[in-house]
Amino acid sequence: MTSSGRSREEFNHFVAQLSDVLGKVHQQASNTHEINEQVSGAVKSTRLNLQDTEQRNKQIRRDSDEVIEYLAQICSKQ
Repeated sequence: MTSSGRSREEFNHFVAQLSDVLGKVHQQASNTHEINEQVSGAVKSTRLNLQDTEQRNKQIRRDSDEVIEYLAQICSKQ
């Protein structure tokens, strides 16, 4: 085999290995992207849940304050 034939085989082997590596990197990037999308969705959902919880807590505090005020009025009349 001539040196140019051997060089061509080595080059073809290199290209095949590079293609394999790039395919694996692409697959890993795709998997990472999918995981990032799932995490992003979970973060958004958690944020909304926290906001809802905070709104309910504020309402509970308002209701509690009203009850305390009402009880204070009752006690002050006696």
